[in-house]
Amino acid sequence: MDADNHNHWFLDPGPLSSWIDHFAADLAAQRYASLTIEGYAASARHFATWLCSAGISVDAIDDEVVRRFAEHRCRCPGGRRWQSVSGDYWRRARRFVGFLRQVGVVRPPLEKASPFPPLEDYRSWLRVHRGLSERTIARHLYHLHRLLPALGTATRDYDAARIRNVVREWREQTGRPT
Repeated sequence: MDADNHNHWFLDPGPLSSWIDHFAADLAAQRYASLTIEGYAASARHFATWLCSAGISVDAIDDEVVRRFAEHRCRCPGGRRWQSVSGDYWRRARRFVGFLRQVGVVRPPLEKASPFPPLEDYRSWLRVHRGLSERTIARHLYHLHRLLPALGTATRDYDAARIRNVVREWREQTGRPT
């Protein structure tokens, strides 16, 4: 019996218990392997248990709460003693929160006002002409939105040298793979 499977008996996910079952059923319907589903469910149970112990209501779940879960010094039931949870672990919890948003249990994140256009034409071009997956497109747009403030809102001032300099500076800060 693995640690996650053993430890889940010590976790009380409180009001989210039935939603974890629905989440697991949704993953099964998408043909995820049972071991993968167990990992997602274990992360969701831990997240829900942590919410209860931290006194955080379901209504308060947002991206900041998921970040706090990712960074919490874990002393949760089941003998856990971690400095923080692993990246894979909190990403599975974040996926659970996405499921809760999808079914209307958790409210969607507030849209942040941006001075930049939503780039739908670029998104479409990436999909049609580059054949990129939605996940890859989302990653490209995420990085692009991080670059745009350095370029400024006056697009008429953009030129190759300006774009190249902004990208070069950004790459120095974030590393080549990004």
